[in-house]
Amino acid sequence: MSVVLNKNLALNPSFQARTDIAVPKKEFFDLPEKVIQFGSGVLLRGFTDFFIDKANHQGIFNGRVIVVQSTAKGKGDALNHQEGLYTVCEQGLEEGQAAERYSVLASISRAISATDDWQQVLQCAAIPTLELIVSNTTEVGLVYDADDSARFTPPDSFPAKLARFLFERFQKFPEKGFVIIPTELVENNGDKLRDYVLKHSEKANFGDAFAEWLLKHNRFCNSLVDRIVPGKPDTPRLLELQQRLGYIDNLLICAELYSLWAIEGDAMVEQVCSFREAVPSVIITKNITPYRERKLRILNGAHTISVAVAFLAEKETVLDMMNDALLGTFVERVVYQEILPSLDIDHKEDFAREVLNRFRNPFLRHKLHDITFQYTSKFKTRVLPIIRKYYEKHGHLPTHILFGFAAYLWFSRGVECVGSSVYGQLNAKGKVHSYLIHDDFAPFLFHQWKYIDPYNLSDVIRFVKGIAVNQDLWGMNLDGFEDFSPLVARHLNNIIQKGIVAALQEVDRFNFQH
Repeated sequence: MSVVLNKNLALNPSFQARTDIAVPKKEFFDLPEKVIQFGSGVLLRGFTDFFIDKANHQGIFNGRVIVVQSTAKGKGDALNHQEGLYTVCEQGLEEGQAAERYSVLASISRAISATDDWQQVLQCAAIPTLELIVSNTTEVGLVYDADDSARFTPPDSFPAKLARFLFERFQKFPEKGFVIIPTELVENNGDKLRDYVLKHSEKANFGDAFAEWLLKHNRFCNSLVDRIVPGKPDTPRLLELQQRLGYIDNLLICAELYSLWAIEGDAMVEQVCSFREAVPSVIITKNITPYRERKLRILNGAHTISVAVAFLAEKETVLDMMNDALLGTFVERVVYQEILPSLDIDHKEDFAREVLNRFRNPFLRHKLHDITFQYTSKFKTRVLPIIRKYYEKHGHLPTHILFGFAAYLWFSRGVECVGSSVYGQLNAKGKVHSYLIHDDFAPFLFHQWKYIDPYNLSDVIRFVKGIAVNQDLWGMNLDGFEDFSPLVARHLNNIIQKGIVAALQEVDRFNFQH
């Protein structure tokens, strides 16, 4: 098999006649560009771009997406090589029965590298049909970088890039702005992005008229995304799928059946986001807080708390974790005994059951290592609020969550630092495996570990204390919670001395809080 997915293949009459795949219609390739998307990752390709494609099939949205890649050419080149086409494989359970659906998406028109083709990105501001901006640059991308400037070519950070792009739009169309929807898992992401863009515009001296236009003609929407998109399957599974589909697709991704996109917006947002009419899981409402809290704390929180535990226990995927009796029980206790009691939201038990069923989706190979991306920031935004609320309600700290925090620290112990890349080691099945610690704070943690003996309890206690009180990491002093450092240190010492499995077996046997 040597045929690669592209426009010629997609429009071939025999391909168009297929009933086992949703295929793009010829007219899709002539639809106007309505969306500019900052981020080329699997989440948006299996989420926003997927929804737009579904709406196009129903003749509702009738638009395409320009993808702006923040890094140098790579995935963008791959998208352009396949003329924006790629396959989404949805897999899961429907009413207890296995279900698989395949779609070739044509919602992406082209991809541009902001690093290599910044002027081409700015030229897109002159496209009159553009009306929606979407982003996913992860939690660490939605920040204000005081050292960055919207005058740079290109700016380094996403908010500065957006400020410059919007200034270009203002100069071309002073009466025509955008609906802007960041999907980063940051609380009040739309409000924060608006504030960061305003700060960058002020710093760049874009003027009061631009600031007024920014607030009057643009809508920055808080939003919440919920869909597990593991992305590209491993090589054996990819080859199996390509054999079944009959073509090579280097951008094929897998996603679960479930999806939810909650957006705070008004009538203008509803009008621009007309694809919602074709996708019931896109909800535009005045307040997304309940949706955000249950998803961020239950689904993302459970992932973040458990991922290092399962990874150190030599598991590869979320499904592997859930199928292990000890680890599966750990996840359930985290959710039901510690996360849910800390939340004051409706329908939390129903959502928790659904989340655990999604974790057990037999089709998805959601790699644990992928979930550790920017691990420190994820613990800060997703888990620390749970610890705080649990402590306020119960007067003591959640045992299983602290064990997960200790596992995160042990996972983050690098053994090699090459430039800014830090690598850890895992002894699995009698072999030593190296893994990348993809975390902006990895070099800092590497150097903190470097100066202690992990097999000396006093050193471990001192190490944990130093991490807990570091407000640059957490935005707060974690030792403000009584016994935080001693409890984490006890868990961490157990993990180091006995191994993750034996240490986990003791979590419920011994209560370190008394």
